Amino acid sequence: SANVARANNWGGMFSLEAAGIDTYVWRAVGDERSCVRCGNFDGKTFGTGSAMSLVRRALVSPPEAIEDLSPWPAEDLGRGELYIETSRGRESITGRDSSWLQDRGMGVPPLHPACRCVIVLA
Repeated sequence: SANVARANNWGGMFSLEAAGIDTYVWRAVGDERSCVRCGNFDGKTFGTGSAMSLVRRALVSPPEAIEDLSPWPAEDLGRGELYIETSRGRESITGRDSSWLQDRGMGVPPLHPACRCVIVLA
């Protein structure tokens, strides 16, 4: 489930932090079942410290806050665009760099239900 994937990947951040690993790389499976959302993140490098800030905020927040802390992108097929809905309105994530994505809570998988993305060492 998405909750198990989130717990697994977010929990892994504690191991990276304890090992002193500053960055990691997002990897999509890259097969015929991989989606555009995952492909947009594949190969991007993220900071462990920023990821841990997100995880720690999530741990002290009510469960319903997760949607704001770590939104799942949607796909606008008509515009060929990936986006998130935030308090600032609709924001395109297509082509954004790792720092921008991580600032909006999207630096650790999963991106959607059944997401198979993983993190690997940089």
